[in-house]
Amino acid sequence: PNDAPAATWRGRLRERVGRMRKRKPATAPTAMEIMSTSIQMLENRLKRNRMASDPPDVLIQPFCPQISTLDFHRADEAIEAGLLAVEKQLDRLLPLIKNR
Repeated sequence: PNDAPAATWRGRLRERVGRMRKRKPATAPTAMEIMSTSIQMLENRLKRNRMASDPPDVLIQPFCPQISTLDFHRADEAIEAGLLAVEKQLDRLLPLIKNR
């Protein structure tokens, strides 16, 4: 009876280790992905500083977090995200256009 808790504990441990072994290992980012991500981080920092000192009349930010700089094959998704972002800000954009 005293071995029962140890046996169930060992069984759970074996089960977890087995699941971990079945997982596919995460692929390491390539040098190009690391460089691209570094540049994006730098650009974002520069944009934030610039906008803090000279804020835009309207900020349009398409939501496409899964699309990176080199995902040219996903242009249609990015364009659609851009159109949606513009539509969300249309009420703020139209007065600016009419005043010109």
